[in-house]
Amino acid sequence: MARYRKGDRYLSEKEFREEEDAQWFGILFLITALTSGYFTYKGLDTFDIPKWLRFIAIVFSSVIAGLIVGLLQKQIRTLLSYLITIAILALVGSWIWNML
Repeated sequence: MARYRKGDRYLSEKEFREEEDAQWFGILFLITALTSGYFTYKGLDTFDIPKWLRFIAIVFSSVIAGLIVGLLQKQIRTLLSYLITIAILALVGSWIWNML
């Protein structure tokens, strides 16, 4: 059984993965919520609606978007790893192509 040291704690593999997943969830939630909130604000800026309704719409859409992306964090991590691999292969391929 693998043990991981995190700060002054020793974690089992399952605990380490859960903590790693929670960190990814938090990061993706924050990025998505802020981005969604910004674009919702810009989209609602042209409408003449009360301030409280605009506030509720911005917060609600930000939280929902953040939760959806946060819950899909494992798939997003897999997709990012594939994209990084493809980018590295394309870089090496273009380097070889230019050398020929």
